[in-house]
Amino acid sequence: MSSSNKAKSLEETATWSVAVVVFVLVAISIVLEHVLHIVEKWLEKKHKPALVEALEKVKAELMLMGFISLMLTVLQTPISDICIPKSIAATWHPCSKKQEEKKYDSEKQLSAKYIDKCMDKVRSLQ
Repeated sequence: MSSSNKAKSLEETATWSVAVVVFVLVAISIVLEHVLHIVEKWLEKKHKPALVEALEKVKAELMLMGFISLMLTVLQTPISDICIPKSIAATWHPCSKKQEEKKYDSEKQLSAKYIDKCMDKVRSLQ
């Protein structure tokens, strides 16, 4: 593959392929909504009001997560354009510098040991 392969924009994409993707997403949404409706009616028939309420809460959370996902998708470019100074970014690490250095050194030692073992196996095969 060449490095000149870039993703096509929506304008360059064939209309039929966009229509197929949208149709599949809409069909999945309709089927999921229908299944949830059937489950809700079944729970009501079995007199399980707590489970009906739990199902409604799950549906509300799914709606909220979908909305958040949509907003993140729409605002992806403006969010990625936010810049902060390096001095602030350097202070946002969850671990102290000593802990990070210790972790890096231990990982470096483990990788060195692994490389040594691999080289020994290669030498033994020759």
